[in-house]
Amino acid sequence: MDPSDSQAEHIQNINKFLRHSHANVIEHAKLMTASITQNLEQKSGGSDTDFGLLWNAFIYVTKNHLSPQDESKLDRLAALVRAIKDLGPLTVNGEPVKTKSGTPWTDLPRIGLAMREEWNSSPPRCSPTQWASLNGFAARLTALDAADFSLYGIWALRDALETPRLLTERQSGEGDSQAKKDEEVSVDELLPAVLQWLQACGDKMVALTIQSHVYTQPGQSNDPAFLGKLASDAGIAKGGYSVRRWGFWKKRLHEISEAHDNAGGREKIAKLAYQGILRMGEIDHEVSVMNEDMDGLHGPRE
Repeated sequence: MDPSDSQAEHIQNINKFLRHSHANVIEHAKLMTASITQNLEQKSGGSDTDFGLLWNAFIYVTKNHLSPQDESKLDRLAALVRAIKDLGPLTVNGEPVKTKSGTPWTDLPRIGLAMREEWNSSPPRCSPTQWASLNGFAARLTALDAADFSLYGIWALRDALETPRLLTERQSGEGDSQAKKDEEVSVDELLPAVLQWLQACGDKMVALTIQSHVYTQPGQSNDPAFLGKLASDAGIAKGGYSVRRWGFWKKRLHEISEAHDNAGGREKIAKLAYQGILRMGEIDHEVSVMNEDMDGLHGPRE
């Protein structure tokens, strides 16, 4: 989908920033937010729409101008969002500006809604490469504490590692997953998104694992971080991040890396899985101070 005319300037400014590796991120954050800030200061309205257009421009660039291999540019893109957040609360006459969606720029109003729309479809409404780039962006925003999309990390690993599905596509070529049913999306189409989370946000994910972080409140029945069928069948007892679930993800990556695929494509998926195994091993080593809990990362302990 082509961007709206209103987004074109944002997209142009983002791409200009990404092309110039030495561009000042704070100054560019001010440039990106200047028109919205002016509208808010003049109380001219339309702020929620303006916020949505801004974040949708970031999403458009992520999906259409970047790939998972553009690691430094994805890093800089997330850093630019963090710099916008660091502009702090916008004030007029000494008073913080409030909108329906929060305080600009501390709360990054509407960024959650804009990102969530990209995750509303299962399977995703884009190619595996675009999906990996989007997850890489979300992972980096989470790692930088710009916004918390850690739940999306669970979704990425649940879809790829906890859901029964074919290992590889039956037909060659990369297509739009929107044309498929969820169960028709193969593991190798989803593993690149998993790698983005492990590589860009693995340290935070394992910290949440150690904390047994959950996404439900007392009395809440619907858990957005619920277990996939394979994890549930393996005896994992609860959703959210847990030591046992982390261990299950590692086990699944080992199984995928060793699986025989008579339809072809085994080398590609084995390589992807092995990269995930290596990264999880690095993370385990980095947090080896966990002492006895470290054993749980490889075993059955909850």
